[in-house]
Amino acid sequence: MLPPAPDLAAVQSRVDSLVDRGSTRGRAGTDAGWLTATEAAAAAGVDVAVVARLRVASGLSDPGDDAAYTHTDVAAIRSFASVALLFGDDVALQLARVTGAALARIAEAAVAAYAVNVHAPLEASGANDAALADAAGRATAMIPDVVRLMDSQLRHLVAAASEQFAAARPAGAAATPDTVALTIGFVDLVDSTAWSQRIAPARLAGALAEFAVLAGDLLRRRGGRLLKLIGDGAMFV
Repeated sequence: MLPPAPDLAAVQSRVDSLVDRGSTRGRAGTDAGWLTATEAAAAAGVDVAVVARLRVASGLSDPGDDAAYTHTDVAAIRSFASVALLFGDDVALQLARVTGAALARIAEAAVAAYAVNVHAPLEASGANDAALADAAGRATAMIPDVVRLMDSQLRHLVAAASEQFAAARPAGAAATPDTVALTIGFVDLVDSTAWSQRIAPARLAGALAEFAVLAGDLLRRRGGRLLKLIGDGAMFV
């Protein structure tokens, strides 16, 4: 039997509460509080327009004059400014869009994993609010661990991407550094529409996850790379 659908609104409320509680600052808009875009820009040493463009490029809504930035955000804004100095504003914003889209998927996967595998079973067992809040707190406290994991993964993936880029450069491409020779392919599961209607959602999700793992492993052994999953299919180079 599948567990009951989690109360996502309750999960979101608890996560928001814990994020605010985990900060040592209140939303006062002062030196000790959350910052407005103008205050964050001043602290980072950039124009306020840079703060707004970065936030939107990252896939976040523009908070206007609300105090929505932390001092951690200020450090990130400074990092973005350094990237822009090296690559240029347009490329830096494009990188922010790419990382924002990827991190949005990670955030959605993390929230869904918690909601289905932790919150829902606790709620079904009759856990009280204190137990639910404790579980949410322990999950939220793992964010720094996830960041360290992503840092390690990114360093290895950058090295692998660099090697793949060098190998894909066509002969005599010195004058066109943005040109690579790649084959793009697509693969999907046979008759997936028919069998997806006959099995439980949990089993379907497991089958699709196994397909993603097998496709990724095969591509890596052959020097390819999985670009993205599209339902029951995969796009690769």
